Amino acid sequence: MHGAWQRMKNPQYYVTRASLLGCVVLLSGCGPRAVKITFSGEPGRLADYGLLLHRIVVDDRIDTAKLLGSRSLLDQYLAMAAHHGPESTPAQFPAKEHQQAYLINCHNAMMLHSMIGLAVDESIPERVPHNLGRRFEFMIDGVYRTASEVKTDVVSLAGADWRVRMALHTGRMDGPPLPRRVFLGDMLDAQLDHVTRQALRSEKVVRVDHGEIKRLLLWRGLFEIRRQLISDYERRFHTTGATMLNVIFEWCNRFQRETLNSAVGYPVDVMPVDHRVNSVGVPINVAAATMR
Repeated sequence: MHGAWQRMKNPQYYVTRASLLGCVVLLSGCGPRAVKITFSGEPGRLADYGLLLHRIVVDDRIDTAKLLGSRSLLDQYLAMAAHHGPESTPAQFPAKEHQQAYLINCHNAMMLHSMIGLAVDESIPERVPHNLGRRFEFMIDGVYRTASEVKTDVVSLAGADWRVRMALHTGRMDGPPLPRRVFLGDMLDAQLDHVTRQALRSEKVVRVDHGEIKRLLLWRGLFEIRRQLISDYERRFHTTGATMLNVIFEWCNRFQRETLNSAVGYPVDVMPVDHRVNSVGVPINVAAATMR
C-alpha cells in the first residue's frame, strides 16, 4: 500500500502524532479520554452500524433520543472496528476505496459515540464543544485514535478528491449532514457523488445571506478549499474567471440554481460556526434570509 496508509504504518508517524497531541494537551489542559468499548456479545458487523443510521437519521438531522437508545449497535460496530481494518485484516481492504470507506464509517461512528460521551442524565447537551473530534479516542484497527486523526487520515488518503469531506459528519448544525447509509468500497464513487449533492443542498453547508451585508456563506470545511475547487473547475472546463457559484451549480438541481442565481455577484464568506447539536427540531440559526 502507498500514500496515507503507508505513512500510518511507519512508527515515526505515531511519534509525530504523539508530539502533536502533546501540544493539544498543553493548550487545552487535558488530553483525549480513551473509550474502552465493553460489549459482552460478539463484535458486530457493518450491518449493525447501518441499522443504527437507519434508526437515528431523520432527513438531515439526528434523533438523539434514538441514538442514546441504540448505543449497543454503535458499541457492537466499534468493537469490531477495534481489531478489523486495513492494517489488522488487509485482505478485506484490497483497494484505496475500501480503506476510505472504512475510515469514513469509523469517523462518523466515533463522532456519534463522542456525542453520547457528553450525555448527562441520559440527555445529550444542546451544544457540542469545538474540539469534539479530539475529546475521545477509540481503538481503531489496533491503535487508539481520535476522530480528528481519522478525519486527517481519510482526507489525506483521498488526495484531490474533495468529496470525502462531504461525507464526514461534524455533529454540529454547521457542516455536512450525517449520511443515512454506510459506505462501501465497491460503491464509494457513486456514494460520494450522492452525499456531495446532499451536502451542497443543505443550508448547513451553503447559504445565501440576503441581509444588510449580502453574502454567499460556505461551511468552513468548504470555504477552506474554495480556491482548489475553482482551479479544478477552470482546468476541467478550460476556462478562467470561475467562481464558487460555478462550482456549486455543477452539483445543483434546477430549483437550487434558481435560488443561487440570486447570489450572483455576492462575495463569498465563511459561515459562522454553530455549536448546537445537529438534532431533530433544531432550527437553522440565521440572522438573515437563507436558501429555500
